[in-house]
Amino acid sequence: MVKTKEEYLEKAEAKKKDTQEKRKPKTKKKEKNVSLFSRIHTYFKGVRSEMKKTKWPSKKEMLLYSSATLLFIVIFALFFTLNDVVISAVKQLVR
Repeated sequence: MVKTKEEYLEKAEAKKKDTQEKRKPKTKKKEKNVSLFSRIHTYFKGVRSEMKKTKWPSKKEMLLYSSATLLFIVIFALFFTLNDVVISAVKQLVR
């Protein structure tokens, strides 16, 4: 279907008007005067609720993760120590 130029422009104007209406700023809700302690209490209730959702590792998993971490620390310590010894030996030869 071929539309006339006027129909096309009318449709474009209607679409533009719709998008402008959607972009209008929403009126803010009135903020209640909530005490500081009430807000702190609400915050910690949220924290507690999120902590209940957390999946904590078992003792076996914790030992596995800790041993892997310590192993990598030892490997990297040896790697950097070896590099330091080699570089200092080369430096002594160059002098």
